[in-house]
Amino acid sequence: MSRTRWLEVLTDEQIRQVHRSSLEILEQTGVCMPQRRLLELLRDHGAWVDFERQVIRFPSSLVERALKGCPSRFTWHGRNPKHDFRLGEDKVYYLGASTLVTVYDLDGTRRPSTFADVQRFSRLKDGLEHVHDGYGAVHPQDVPEPAAHCYQMIGQLANSEKPFRARMFGRRVSEDCLRMAQIVAGGEAAFRQRPNLLAVVNTVSPLTNTPEQMEALIVYAEGNAPLFFSPQIQAGATGPVTLAGLLIQMNAEILAGITAAQLVNPGCRVGYGTTSGIMDMRHGLMPYATPESALINIATAQMARFYQMPSRGTGGFTEANTLDMQAGFETALTTYVAAQAGINIIIGAAGSLQNALGASYAKFVVDNEIIGYIERMLAGVDFTPEAMALDTIKAVGPAGQFMTEDHTVRNFRRELFRPKLSNRAAFTQWEEAGSKTIEQQATAEAERILREHQVPPLPQEVERELWKVVRAAEGRKA
Repeated sequence: MSRTRWLEVLTDEQIRQVHRSSLEILEQTGVCMPQRRLLELLRDHGAWVDFERQVIRFPSSLVERALKGCPSRFTWHGRNPKHDFRLGEDKVYYLGASTLVTVYDLDGTRRPSTFADVQRFSRLKDGLEHVHDGYGAVHPQDVPEPAAHCYQMIGQLANSEKPFRARMFGRRVSEDCLRMAQIVAGGEAAFRQRPNLLAVVNTVSPLTNTPEQMEALIVYAEGNAPLFFSPQIQAGATGPVTLAGLLIQMNAEILAGITAAQLVNPGCRVGYGTTSGIMDMRHGLMPYATPESALINIATAQMARFYQMPSRGTGGFTEANTLDMQAGFETALTTYVAAQAGINIIIGAAGSLQNALGASYAKFVVDNEIIGYIERMLAGVDFTPEAMALDTIKAVGPAGQFMTEDHTVRNFRRELFRPKLSNRAAFTQWEEAGSKTIEQQATAEAERILREHQVPPLPQEVERELWKVVRAAEGRKA
């Protein structure tokens, strides 16, 4: 089918303005990168470095050279090749929310997240056809904290064949995550050829990074893991309240990170992303489900296409505290806009409530259906001779019917989106069937998937090696 055109909010000249203004910020103001090796590496390649303040000012020529070395496309691999992500093309991938701390359970209770939830969310997502990653959604709070990242990794690796993500909390955490990914891939060399892990660098705006994020950048860049740079600017708090200013600052922070990564490992896989939004001046927090966040996502996709690299954005988030109408319309709107903008990876597209703090089993299933609806819309209208159906229209003629035509039988399953949860029955039929709400149906479907869906197990030797990494991390001091 012919894909619809991407949404755009920036003109070509405005895109160039963002680029030029960002280079000006990088040359005249700079970015803080508090990691000695990066400071020295950038100095050796012509950057102006203030070692006392740990601030780097970037010559435009250095940034431009780094951008030329970035691959425009690459693959993020799943344990099963049928789940591989081909990034930098037109395909949109929908990922679940991550590192949440509260669980909305299937019995209606709300509680802290556990390692069992990591495993169950990964298996649920593996069984949802429109959710494309296997990340375990929550932070396990019932395990030793020094090893929580390892439990997160083994929980998703053992319960999903889809691609997974890593943690970015310093050198040791990153080395553990990378090592576990390499074990599953078949070794370091195999991982370099088929990386199955992706890491996301979030700057501490304005124009600052943490030592832990910079250490992680080095580990993952050297290991050849894909890196997406995604500032989390809050308009009016950690960045300009005006969206044009926010986009310029965001672009400067991204280009600084990409330049550093390309110097650590020339040609490494990088992507252009955002988690930026606004500061709600009334409540003093950062809401995700806002029209401004939607506009930032659209602009992010445009800037990524300008630099010819894959894009990452947000969608699916809601400030609702329960699975209600607010959760539905905020999730649908934010995910649709990001998808229609052409964002390659939409993180948060499924499963979250409570302003990205709570994970809901039922909402993952509801959001899976929303994504299916969006995917059908993005597929557009097929105009092949078979789809145009001229011969069928002529054969049926005036006052005929198409229900029994071979053309209908051949095409209706492919052409028409068929929801699993949304009610299309008349009121009396719905009432006779038990008057079930969509939350009740989603809960039942989540229970069925968790009961019936089987994920091929990891080889025993692989699982043993993974647990060795977990046990070593458990032995460290917090």
